[in-house]
Amino acid sequence: MPSPNLQKDLLPKTIVRSDVNLERWNIFGTQKTKGYRVMKRQWKDQNGALVSQEVTVGVPGSTDTITAQEAKVFYLLLNLWAKNESPDGVIHGSFREVFMALRGATEKKSTKPIKYGNWEKKWFEKKLDNLLHTLIEYKSAYETPEGTYLVKETFTLLNRLEMFDRKTNRDQLYYDISHFTIHPVIVKSILGKNIKPLRLDVLVKLRSEISIILYRHLDLMLNDKVQYERNVDSLAKDLDFGSSRRNDLLKQLRTACAELEGKDLSTGRIEFCQVQKTADKKNWKIIARKGKQTLALPLAEPTASVNSNIDLEDQDLLAYHQSLPPEEQTKVSATAEEIARVKYQYGGNLTKRFSLLDALRDHRQTAATPMFESLAIEPN
Repeated sequence: MPSPNLQKDLLPKTIVRSDVNLERWNIFGTQKTKGYRVMKRQWKDQNGALVSQEVTVGVPGSTDTITAQEAKVFYLLLNLWAKNESPDGVIHGSFREVFMALRGATEKKSTKPIKYGNWEKKWFEKKLDNLLHTLIEYKSAYETPEGTYLVKETFTLLNRLEMFDRKTNRDQLYYDISHFTIHPVIVKSILGKNIKPLRLDVLVKLRSEISIILYRHLDLMLNDKVQYERNVDSLAKDLDFGSSRRNDLLKQLRTACAELEGKDLSTGRIEFCQVQKTADKKNWKIIARKGKQTLALPLAEPTASVNSNIDLEDQDLLAYHQSLPPEEQTKVSATAEEIARVKYQYGGNLTKRFSLLDALRDHRQTAATPMFESLAIEPN
């Protein structure tokens, strides 16, 4: 099976569908949080009963870890698998392309070619090794596509790797993986539509570890709301930033907010992100506000069919549209017309397409049972 070209496939807007259970917890740490990590939450169910959940990353005494850098690699691999979504989680291809796509997205503009030598190969191999060997365990925290929480679920992000090296000359090293396997637990969840979309094109360009971790969290928490506030101490404990000093934490969050402002989310755009004093002036909180997603529309109508560039999320939305009863399709059409009038200023089929997709997102989000109610996080 030929390998998709990631550098061509990584479009200006690329949405990767992740297992929602991975997005609900900060499984990716920082360089300061290496080794065994434990995260705990408690919340009340609809009957008022207290529910305790725990997620651990790594094993006691081990240095195996997955950081925000591993997150970038994993999402790129997940996007590569999504091109075919094989039920066994396997895809064949060149992972030199994955590395080049990762470095191409994060490095500053340069006329020099991206280096891929022995040091880069070892760095990338270590990231893949961490994804393969770092154990993740969910206790009463992993939700199945059927809506039940498993007492225990243990897995790694990658289930198998087959790699080979070959040198073509003294100066050039090629590094490929004949195939990799996404863990069956994750594959089953995604194929069961137990998913959380994520803007891959935005995430891979973020430079700070804290920015990556905070971006994943804000994309989750702002999924169904326009503003999110949280005490910084509570946030740091939940996301395990690894900062022990308050001044260091505030500096890191301010830097991350500065990087994240203006960045698109899966459901909008971070138009405001700041660290501010709480109302009583005794503590600090982070405030993030969501605005409308930026959308670069061409000045002219495309000559090709509108459907030719529809990505995976668009396909899901159109399939969802076809599954709706006629009266609901009529409601969606009315919403799309209003969106076209208010949001977009370009006529023709392109406006119809974007307006319909926006209306379908809104309809599906409104109709669905709240996905993130189990977090039960209150702002301070």
